[in-house]
Amino acid sequence: MLVRLLRWRAERNASIEDARFPYGEFRPGQRSLAVSCFRAFAAQRNLVLQAPTGIGKTAGVLFPAIKSLPAGRDKVFFLTAKTIGRQVAESTLDDMRGAGLRLRSVSLTAKDKICFTPGAPCDPDACVYARGYYDKLPSAIEDLRASDGMSRQVIEMVARTHEVCPFELSLDASRWADVIICDYNYVFDPTVYLRRFFDDVDGEYLFLIDEAHNLVDRGRDMYSAEIAKSDVLALRRALGPALPEVWRKLTGINRGFLTLMKEADSEGVVVLASAPGDFIRQLRAFCQAAEDWSQLNESAEFEDPLKRLYFDALRFMRRAEDLDHNFVVLLRCHPGRKARLKLFCINPGPMLNTSMKRSVSSVVFSATMTPERYFATMLGLDDTCDWYRIASPFPAGNMGTFIAGHIDTSFRGREASGAQLVDLLVDIVNAQTGNYMVFFPCYRYMQTIAEAFARRAGDVRTRMQAAAMSESEHESFLEAFVHDPEQTLVGFALMGGIFGEGIDLKGTRLIGALIVGVGLPQVGIERDLIRHHFAETGLGFGYAYQYPGMSRVMQTAGRVIRSAVDHGIVCLIDQRFTASRYRDLMPIE
Repeated sequence: MLVRLLRWRAERNASIEDARFPYGEFRPGQRSLAVSCFRAFAAQRNLVLQAPTGIGKTAGVLFPAIKSLPAGRDKVFFLTAKTIGRQVAESTLDDMRGAGLRLRSVSLTAKDKICFTPGAPCDPDACVYARGYYDKLPSAIEDLRASDGMSRQVIEMVARTHEVCPFELSLDASRWADVIICDYNYVFDPTVYLRRFFDDVDGEYLFLIDEAHNLVDRGRDMYSAEIAKSDVLALRRALGPALPEVWRKLTGINRGFLTLMKEADSEGVVVLASAPGDFIRQLRAFCQAAEDWSQLNESAEFEDPLKRLYFDALRFMRRAEDLDHNFVVLLRCHPGRKARLKLFCINPGPMLNTSMKRSVSSVVFSATMTPERYFATMLGLDDTCDWYRIASPFPAGNMGTFIAGHIDTSFRGREASGAQLVDLLVDIVNAQTGNYMVFFPCYRYMQTIAEAFARRAGDVRTRMQAAAMSESEHESFLEAFVHDPEQTLVGFALMGGIFGEGIDLKGTRLIGALIVGVGLPQVGIERDLIRHHFAETGLGFGYAYQYPGMSRVMQTAGRVIRSAVDHGIVCLIDQRFTASRYRDLMPIE
């Protein structure tokens, strides 16, 4: 096996030495982007890269990373939050292989998405794909070796042929892949990170962190932990008299909830400075009782909910061990004596910093990495990190940017300004036939305006993002945006949603992005806790609301100009866009 691996690396390295950029000429600005990455990899430094949408960031960071592999680097991890990011990375690597590069890549898909028997336990007695896995693995791996690009489709095809678990197969294939394309959590999440690479393994890895502005909220979610009272009671009902010891431990957890709930304020909220010790002891007792039962190796109908609560409790206890000033303990009570206890991560920066040290060099890239202080804090980027911003290389005259500062789209002003907003949207789209998208901060507001617009807009076609969309519905929505349409189409979508970033509607497929509001996250206790935490810096509102909101706005605005030949408009609709504290967060273009 070792001889085979060394032979492959020699072949791979030779092809890398001869490799040329697969698209011929670099796009404007793309060469300087690639050079800055190559220098960071060579110096083993971290780099924050802000570059406009449409410049070709994925190819611009992947190419120098691959060029760096022969210098002793073991693997490249391309980390992305969304399916479109994975698909672009796969397509880019396929193009490089088409130009003669020998390189193995694997895409890791979440277990619940790639499972062939959803709902069935991961047990050889219940799933044929788990039965005899390691006996069938060698032949499956041998088949995979025929494909240097191991996408989800390739993994699934080989897994079905050999009747093996596709998720486990992708993990095993990752051992001999040169590039691993995966979600953030495989590097940063303390529960599911890839221990096979990062625990007691001295590997030299490069991290490419795509659309890194998303890592702030994702990191906050990964380092938080939560227990729901309803889950405890549901499992207790399901157990009945079957497991009396586990039943008693669940009763103890429920009593812990009831004790904490007595401290709730008029809004049903309790904020604690530290984890409640008695509650943690009840969780620990439950986990021990659950482990004692699992050792009996018996199957039962309640097995899955028992395992889910067990792992939730383990996560909660582990997070409680690391609590510091970057966390708060939050209990929220709901009608019907329901409650949720959460270890809420306010600032994920220190934990992200620890995980980022698993690489010898990381490139953190996005079109929106402003303001620098905010992202440095929230992503845990220290003073040794380099920052590089690339201005838009596209002709300034190709994009018209307008501010409609006479309309109040704040929560309080929406109802009064609704008719005025609809009139403005109708006037804009009637000025030139084409495809437009109107972006909103929340679903209800979007629905109200979209319905009023449809009544006023005559023969203008409309599409609206649904609350939940399948992949086929997502594709159907985008397919409606055709080149050179004879009739105007207006799509209504959410900022920060599936159409707010990552989509690539080039040419005349999209000629206008009309952005309603400054994108502030919904007001709530968690956002207010963030504001309070950073209040002493004088930037509490910015960290909790303003900076995340404007990041959404700028990502959305980037949907229009995707190449040097694209033309279109961006209209920012809100009186707050005229204020300097918002305008100062916009890129120069």
